[in-house]
Amino acid sequence: MQCNHGGWVYNFQESDDKTCWIYELQVPKFMDTDSLNVDVQPTYVRSDIKGKITQLSWPDEVLCDRATLQRSTTTGYLVVTAPKANIDDILARKMRLKKTKEDLEKKDKLRKLKDQTEEAKEKLNAAMDGTTREYLEVGGEERKIEEPAREKFDADFDEDEVPPLE
Repeated sequence: MQCNHGGWVYNFQESDDKTCWIYELQVPKFMDTDSLNVDVQPTYVRSDIKGKITQLSWPDEVLCDRATLQRSTTTGYLVVTAPKANIDDILARKMRLKKTKEDLEKKDKLRKLKDQTEEAKEKLNAAMDGTTREYLEVGGEERKIEEPAREKFDADFDEDEVPPLE
């Protein structure tokens, strides 16, 4: 049975490494912590906030003895993190390592892409200065850099034809 008598906003989400369920209950920031009572069971979580009960079932069975309860000091939100019951410690460690490895690979790819972008910008800036080479290597082939057409100063220009600025 699920109920939300207090009308509190809540959110269930799975952790990034898919080993835990995270239940977030948005209670007011200035509500006293003594008026909160949370009971975590393997199949449901029950919150009693000022006599109003919110009871929700977990998407999967959880280990209630290893659940953690935290309250944010800035927002006042209540966060319950409970590990899944069907995942043992070795599998959870492997999943965390896999997630960490994927994150590191993504960071490496982003760093390499950023380095390549910076290198290309430096080459382009050096080529535009006109002080280095006349050729720019683009995509493995060299292309000749065309200089923009420059206007030449006309010595026969008469300044009397231009009206004065006011």
